[in-house]
Amino acid sequence: MANVDNANGFTFERRVGGGPGLPLERGTVKSAVDIAAGDALEITLGLLIVAAAANIEIHGIAAESLTGAATAQGSVAFFPALPDIVFSGQTDGDATLSMLGTRLGLAGTTGIMELDSTGASTSIAQIVGLKDGSAWSSHARLLFTIARSSFTGDGYIFA
Repeated sequence: MANVDNANGFTFERRVGGGPGLPLERGTVKSAVDIAAGDALEITLGLLIVAAAANIEIHGIAAESLTGAATAQGSVAFFPALPDIVFSGQTDGDATLSMLGTRLGLAGTTGIMELDSTGASTSIAQIVGLKDGSAWSSHARLLFTIARSSFTGDGYIFA
């Protein structure tokens, strides 16, 4: 079965070990920044912004969308980039079984973020599996943890 090419950001899947409840946090967003549910977020000067593809550490994944006002800061709910949280995301190209256990970077922009199937040097997503209903091929939805997080530091690997 072919995977559907539908880049729509990242999705909370579960906590490792099945911890209780949704681990939602709220954060203040920098003025004039639009955020879509599923966007990877980074923190700069204490404010949330959409993570750039070259980002080194992720702060969380947006749980809701926000249209930023030019002169005011908003607030957005997000899933923190903790090592026990598993997310899913689509690859921007081919995904193979050999990606299991490796790290991939980010691709895309707000609303259409994907995992960089070329294994970009930023490599923030630790691949832990294939989402049910997806196939190891183009635009696969992979399960991952955040390997480079502002909560855990640059070198953390969760396997």
